[in-house]
Amino acid sequence: DKQAYSYRCQYLHQFGNKMAKKKTPKTKVDSCPKDESSSATNEECRDDTPSSATMNGEKANGHQRSKNESSSRQSSSVDVPKDNSDSSSLPKNNNNNQKKKHSFLPNFLRSILIDVPVGLVLAGFLSILVFHKVHDEYLHPQLDLMKITPERQQREITYYHRDCDVQDLSATDTPQLIIPDNTTADDAMNHMLKHGMQVYPKILSDDTADKFRDFVIDRNTKEEAFWVIEGENRWSFGIKPDQDPIVSQAFKEIATHPTLRPALEKIIGENPALIECTAITSGFGAADQFWHADVLPHVSSTTMARSFVPSYSLFIPLQDTTAEMGATELCPGSHICGGVPPHCHEQAFQVSGKQNLWPKGSGALLNQGVFHRGTANTAKDAPHRAVLILTFAPRPRFGKDQVETRQISQGGSYSLRWDMWGHTMDDLAEADTVMMNPWLTLRSLGLYKPSGRDWGWDFLTQASMRIANDDNGYHYFNLEDFMKKGGFGLLPDFLHGNSREKDVEGNGWYDFLFDTMLRCEEFAQAA
Repeated sequence: DKQAYSYRCQYLHQFGNKMAKKKTPKTKVDSCPKDESSSATNEECRDDTPSSATMNGEKANGHQRSKNESSSRQSSSVDVPKDNSDSSSLPKNNNNNQKKKHSFLPNFLRSILIDVPVGLVLAGFLSILVFHKVHDEYLHPQLDLMKITPERQQREITYYHRDCDVQDLSATDTPQLIIPDNTTADDAMNHMLKHGMQVYPKILSDDTADKFRDFVIDRNTKEEAFWVIEGENRWSFGIKPDQDPIVSQAFKEIATHPTLRPALEKIIGENPALIECTAITSGFGAADQFWHADVLPHVSSTTMARSFVPSYSLFIPLQDTTAEMGATELCPGSHICGGVPPHCHEQAFQVSGKQNLWPKGSGALLNQGVFHRGTANTAKDAPHRAVLILTFAPRPRFGKDQVETRQISQGGSYSLRWDMWGHTMDDLAEADTVMMNPWLTLRSLGLYKPSGRDWGWDFLTQASMRIANDDNGYHYFNLEDFMKKGGFGLLPDFLHGNSREKDVEGNGWYDFLFDTMLRCEEFAQAA
């Protein structure tokens, strides 16, 4: 048995050596024992082919050596495929990158051509549904309440239509209208009630007036023009703070003037709302305007004080202005009159007065019901006459126990950019921060105001008033001009609504806007 076991071990040892030589022919297989004490064994191990003596001397441990060699071959065979697997993974990664590159373009086109349009249509549809609900529950009832009918005029009248005469003329020269710096707010209010106008010295500093004038002259032909009486050689445009830093500076000086602001707040209430902001420039050749008030007496606070808020315009010349340059002509005391008093044609005087100078930066504050006019500019060699105009009214009463039922008086020019509505005098004092976009536009639309601020008259509210009463800017011919200019810009023509050819009941704009909303809603549902 021992001999058979020895032969079996010898056979396995020889078989293992042969297999190792076949798989790794360039590598010598170490079949020598680890014992270095036998020199004979070490000499025999130097030969490539083991001798019979060596094999006989290793019969006892031959089986163990074969196991060690087998395990070493297994470990070496594991290392090779590991290296091969790393190298073979590179082509697979390249293929994945190529697939990603090839799939990007279809996904991008799908997003642009399908996903984005569908998302926009869905968002538009939801917006229209919300607007439809707002229209049904808020706008439409509000429009009905805003209509001033003849029956309502008779029911809500607070003062009669007064025909004035020369005895109603309250002043004959500019010095009688000047409000000194030490005037109290109560005295200023009583002065306004008597004359309907007053003059405040040095509202703007000379430097601010000069820079603002440069800004106005530069922008006269670059901005969208506002309509103005006797418009030839006259220019007018809407002003907002982000047009130039000097605008914010001028607004701040006006809103913080130590005499003007207390007086104005005593006259029309704390922190009044801004409802007009423009500049009017007249050059040589501008003609006399006709006598006019800036609101209509029969639909304003003049005769319907419970239904309309009073409003006051501030005129500030941006250069020293003489009578020949077209200084504004005034008819003091006419704010209580139902029409142009006959004596205005003979007894009125220009704000430049007998001294023939309306100083740069000084402001004339006029009740919008007072009769006045811009005069002809006959000063050929003089600079153009530029005047900054801001109009204020009591801000709407909104609160826990208050709701505003009055409106802005009708007949005004509404010379205010659409995104400037909703602001107050407090905002003018910090125009460089609170009157910049996007806050400017959000405030105008009545969507947002900073904490601690007051709402002015927002764009949608005042537009509803004008639409309901066919007021300036929303006559039928204004709608025709609007459509000739392209209507709502990117909105296709087939989505613009129709309106009657004749605006019989003053509802042309309402019908047009409501039909436009319905068309957009139907289109979104179909899409």
